Amino acid sequence: MRFSLKNKGFYPESINYDNLPDDLITIDNETYLIALSVDFSSIDVVNGALVIIQDSPEQILDNAKISQIATLDKSCHDQIVSGFYSSALGAQHEYPSKPNDQTNMIGLITESVLPGATDEYKFWCEDNMGNWARLIHTKLQIQEVGLAFSAHIKAQQTIYENKLSAISEATTQAALDAIVW
Repeated sequence: MRFSLKNKGFYPESINYDNLPDDLITIDNETYLIALSVDFSSIDVVNGALVIIQDSPEQILDNAKISQIATLDKSCHDQIVSGFYSSALGAQHEYPSKPNDQTNMIGLITESVLPGATDEYKFWCEDNMGNWARLIHTKLQIQEVGLAFSAHIKAQQTIYENKLSAISEATTQAALDAIVW
C-alpha cells in the first residue's frame, strides 16, 4: 500500500494510476489498517515513514472532560424537564416541567400578579394516586407552585455546577468516571 500525506489518500499498489502524488511512501498492511482507524489529522510522515500522532495523556483527559460535560449538561436538562413536586394544594402533587409546561406556568404566574387578575388558575398535576388532572389553583397556590419549580431548577443547576467543578479538578480518568449524575 502507498500513502500520500499531501492528498491524504491511500494508493493500492495493484492499481496503475496515471498520475501519482510526488510524496508517496510505501506502508505495510498493518500500518495501513491502523491508519484507517484514525482521523487523518492524526497522521504524519516523518523521515519517510507514516506516523500516527497520539494525543498526550493531558489531551486525552481534556477530551474526556468535554465529553463528560456534554453528558452532564444533558442530564441536567433531563432532570429539569422530568417534573417536580409541590404541596401548594395541601397535599403533594407532581407537576410537569417540559418546555411547554414551563411556558404555561410562567404565563399563569405572570397573570396572577397583574392588576385585575382572577383567582382561579388551572394547571396540570398528578396526585399521589397517579391521577393527572388540570386542577384549580388560587393566586397564592400557583405562585407557590412557581416557587417550587424555581427551587427545582436551582437545585439541578447547583448539582450541575458542582459536577462541573469536580470535572475541572479531575486529574485522572478514574476520577472523571466517578462524576455521574
